[in-house]
Amino acid sequence: VCLLQQLQASYSFYTWPSAPILAWFLWEHRSELPGKHIVELGAGTSLPGILAAKCGATVTLTESAVLPKSLEHVRHCCDANGLSPSQVRVVGLSWGLFLTTTFNLGCIDLIIGSDCFYDPSVFEDIIVTVAFLLDYNPEARFLTVYQERSADWSIEHLLDKWGLRCERLPIDDLGRESGTDIRELMRLPTNFKREMAESFDTDIAEMFALAAEHLSTVVSTLSSDQLLQLYGLYKQATLGTCRTTKPSWYELEAKQKWDAWNKLGAMGKEEAMASYVALVNQLSPGWEGMSDRPAANGWVAVSCLARQDSHLDESQKDIFDRVKEGDISKVRQYASEETNRIDVRDSEGMGLIHWAADRGNVDMVICLLELKSDINMLDSGGQTALHYASACGHTDVVRVLLERGADASILCDEGCQPIDVASEDDIRVLLRSVSI
Repeated sequence: VCLLQQLQASYSFYTWPSAPILAWFLWEHRSELPGKHIVELGAGTSLPGILAAKCGATVTLTESAVLPKSLEHVRHCCDANGLSPSQVRVVGLSWGLFLTTTFNLGCIDLIIGSDCFYDPSVFEDIIVTVAFLLDYNPEARFLTVYQERSADWSIEHLLDKWGLRCERLPIDDLGRESGTDIRELMRLPTNFKREMAESFDTDIAEMFALAAEHLSTVVSTLSSDQLLQLYGLYKQATLGTCRTTKPSWYELEAKQKWDAWNKLGAMGKEEAMASYVALVNQLSPGWEGMSDRPAANGWVAVSCLARQDSHLDESQKDIFDRVKEGDISKVRQYASEETNRIDVRDSEGMGLIHWAADRGNVDMVICLLELKSDINMLDSGGQTALHYASACGHTDVVRVLLERGADASILCDEGCQPIDVASEDDIRVLLRSVSI
């Protein structure tokens, strides 16, 4: 098996020590693999899944639906091993969410995952996904290998909560028949450890995510200047140096946000994270004990991830809340007032049409287009509504956008077209049809 790795990249671009263990376990049971359908969660460099495919299994490799570069890396790993579409397919999946891609996985014999349980904030999302798949495939099993990083981390209560049972499989004898020392497979090269330590400060990243989540609970107590300062630091921490076009002079709110971000210049992402955490500490002392779950971040950061909207009174709802709820009458009422603009962006840099596409609400998308919303409007990351609908598997929305003239060739800031992030084969077919 040939693996492509990038040591100074995101978690999914190099092989964690649990992957060789799982791969070796599958190798020792290779006679049982032909004809089986195996789904790998959080595939990354896909060592176990690729080995299973080479041993005769039909394999579906899954990675985060909001990480197009990770999905593309999985495809490169498959190509490097000469695997055909009949042997393996690559699918974007969102843990904890039951989108079209989850239902389209088909009948499954075995679910595998190596080192999926590395971040306590997603433990339950993984368990929920596994429980759902096992419920639909009662004869299937979930086989996982993971590294214990803290005695405080446990999935036992989650297994009980979702009606699952687990059995610990010993690995002491693994590799003995072939004379392989399995412990050698678990050792990372020294330069790997050094590269990993230098590339990412896990502690500050976790604190940054917690601080960002806590901020949403105290935002009403902060001044505009404080919010703008936090906005700039957040953008710098997540996207780096501001490279977006300066808004027009009459877009006062957008211009203020742009200025807050742009003035940070070439400040490093980790420095911005640290400054953000320090400012939250200053504005809300003692907040650390109030939050226990990091916010979800990534490409199309809100899309396909943040689905649980907090309850708001009618008087508190803005136009974005109306779009998320699918309240077409309120949206039309909003647009009927001359002072209101339909192509506004929220604090995340998303427009109304992005939210409608994210939610898969075809009627709302059509409504916004009838109200002259820009079909190719870009969010803060250069993504269009077509990017969102493609990534989230909303085929009907993709079809409507293409029929109404959406540009499928637009590259986002990550250098991806909608087809590069598409999570469904039928969506890719639609997108290819307009590029021919």
